[in-house]
Amino acid sequence: MNVFTVKKLVLHMVKSEETIKRWLRLGRFSDTYLISDKEGWRIPMHNFIGVAIPNALIQMIRTENYGKSLIKLAYEAVTFS
Repeated sequence: MNVFTVKKLVLHMVKSEETIKRWLRLGRFSDTYLISDKEGWRIPMHNFIGVAIPNALIQMIRTENYGKSLIKLAYEAVTFS
């Protein structure tokens, strides 16, 4: 199952870490789970079905490929390429 961490959501949703954690406490995402205090939360991707997530972002999450430049990733997000 593909999951987001809080840090991944902070990077890609342009929200603060505190906002994401508040959403977790409020139950905004389903099927979330806490690995440990050190490892943090996991938020399954199915919470974002119907939300426009660019294929480039999904592929990056699947491969854990963070080597792309932010400018290239932003371009891909805008153009959905």
